[in-house]
Amino acid sequence: MNQRPIVTIENLGVSFHTPKGPVAALRGVDLQLQAGKTLALVGESGSGKSVTSLALMGLLPKESARITSGRILLRNPQTGSEQDLALAPESTLRTLRGGHIAMIFQEPMTSLNPLYRVGEQISETLRLHRGLNRAEARKRAKELLDLVGIPAAEKRLDAYPHELSGGMRQRVMIAMAIACEPAVLIADEPTTALDVTVQAQILDLLRELQQRIGMAMLFITHNLGVVADIADEVAVMYGGRIVENGPTATLLSASNHPYTRGLLCSMPPAVIDENTPLRLPALPGNVVDPRNPPPGCAFAPRCYARQPVCEQSVPTLEHTDAPNHLTRCFRWRETTHA
Repeated sequence: MNQRPIVTIENLGVSFHTPKGPVAALRGVDLQLQAGKTLALVGESGSGKSVTSLALMGLLPKESARITSGRILLRNPQTGSEQDLALAPESTLRTLRGGHIAMIFQEPMTSLNPLYRVGEQISETLRLHRGLNRAEARKRAKELLDLVGIPAAEKRLDAYPHELSGGMRQRVMIAMAIACEPAVLIADEPTTALDVTVQAQILDLLRELQQRIGMAMLFITHNLGVVADIADEVAVMYGGRIVENGPTATLLSASNHPYTRGLLCSMPPAVIDENTPLRLPALPGNVVDPRNPPPGCAFAPRCYARQPVCEQSVPTLEHTDAPNHLTRCFRWRETTHA
């Protein structure tokens, strides 16, 4: 029997207020995060990945966004009790952020404060959540920089963010995120701006930290190669909904949703020879406009397998023939081997 998830997201809806009326960014998202496991959240820009992570962190902009439905249940590993973050006051969220749940943001140069030295920014988290004094926090900050592989860590503590390379800034962000050994880590495209060598080092580091701490990780990415390398499970988003979810090996080798297969077909082949097509296949059309979504399946206007029912009704997530594999498609049985 599987252990209880540390995070359970149920029917999560998020809407943004605009001058032209509310815009639904999430439409009934269901996800679970297990301790010691990595769930990859993939999809095109605008599909709702980052909004999901911000809702989980309680960082949605208060003046323009609100949770319209659902629950975000965070389980305390020690007591087993659950708390709904969707209803939690800001004071509670502030206590949980950094200590129990942490996030590596997409662009470290805009996430790190340019006015403060790196050591001060890491120490602040430790002093707030662990109650360390200034000297103890600095010592622990140095240990964290050593842990994430930054050379001359003592010297780097006194550096400003702009004095570090992109790879080092990303490592500093990771050090800040894991400073209090959180139960849940959200990594929002943490390797997007890094070269391949540094990307591999960051992924190795996250794997090592997860094994040591046992944290659950939500890994948001566009890169399906990264997904194959780090994720235990994959959830594919489109138009604010999960359209396919399952174990990584199953989803990458036997996907059932036409959108997932379109993403997989757009990946460059590992081996290129004279038989390799000069152009990669591309999905037709554009990402769904959240201000004016289609009445049925959000992917229907771009889908090669659409039928009238697809344009009239929204399919539900249903189990396929593979264990723990779900898909949101009326025709998945007919198109599985297409």
